[in-house]
Amino acid sequence: MSNETKTLLEIQGLKKYFPIQAGFLRRTVGYIKAVDNVTLNVRKGETLGVVGESGCGKTTMGRCLVKLYEPTGGKVLLHTPEKTISVTELTSQDQRLFRSSAQIIFQDPFASLNPRMSILETVGEPLLVNGIASGRELEERVKEVITQVGLRVEHLRRYPHSFSGGQRQRVGIARALVVNPSLV
Repeated sequence: MSNETKTLLEIQGLKKYFPIQAGFLRRTVGYIKAVDNVTLNVRKGETLGVVGESGCGKTTMGRCLVKLYEPTGGKVLLHTPEKTISVTELTSQDQRLFRSSAQIIFQDPFASLNPRMSILETVGEPLLVNGIASGRELEERVKEVITQVGLRVEHLRRYPHSFSGGQRQRVGIARALVVNPSLV
């Protein structure tokens, strides 16, 4: 199987239901089916767009894929060069590999950026947390990725409030790309 046709992400019957609770004791009286039985494959190098009306579960599905939400059912498999990781049954030893292999770009960049952290700190944090780089190497990698997303190196010491919405989105993209993930 060539690299272009190799499956990177495999989703089988993914479900995410949110409980509806009512009454004094907050008993579950039903469920909202945000994601219901989604199955798809994404090949290496492939771009997939998920389209739907507001509130149909696109973001919820994305959050399930990167383990920000615990899926109600189904299976999510991420095929990395090292091994296949079951995202829905993530072990502590696979956690670091998964976190550096799959990244998410949040819809609202201002809400996802810490106002007390400079852009250098924000974009460099995933490198530190995942033990990929520190010091001079970290700064060089951040400079490289900041330039790739269309920002200038002079911006590294600035804080999120001093950027436009589009620039903040670029910072969020840089933060996702800095660890060179297999899946964004």
